[in-house]
Amino acid sequence: MLQNWTRLDQLQSKVDYDSVSKEYIEGLVKMSVQYAQKLENRVQNKPALLSLLKKGAVNELSSDDKQQIRKGFIEILQAIPEFKIVMLPDEFLTYENLLRVFPKQSITRLLA
Repeated sequence: MLQNWTRLDQLQSKVDYDSVSKEYIEGLVKMSVQYAQKLENRVQNKPALLSLLKKGAVNELSSDDKQQIRKGFIEILQAIPEFKIVMLPDEFLTYENLLRVFPKQSITRLLA
C-alpha cells in the first residue's frame, strides 16, 4: 500500500500517509526487536556492511554507501522468515527508515 500510495486515490482522502507509514515502521521495529540477536549476527557476518556502518558513525556517508547499507539491511531482513511474511516495500524502505527499523541497541553493540 505504501509503495503504491499515489495510485490509491480513495484511500488517500481517508488515511494520512504519514500515519500509515508510522504504523508500518513501528510494526517493523517491534519485529526487529524480537529478532535483534539474529539481525546482529547477520550484520556481523557481512564485513563490508559492518565496515560501512562503522564508517557512518564517524563520517558522512556517500549516497552509494547509504545505498549499500540499505541493500544489506533489506537482504538481512528478507533472510528472516518472519519478515518474509511482511511485505517490504522497496521504495519506502529508505536508508533513513531502515536505520529506524534496526534496534538501536544492536547498532550500538555492532559499532563498539
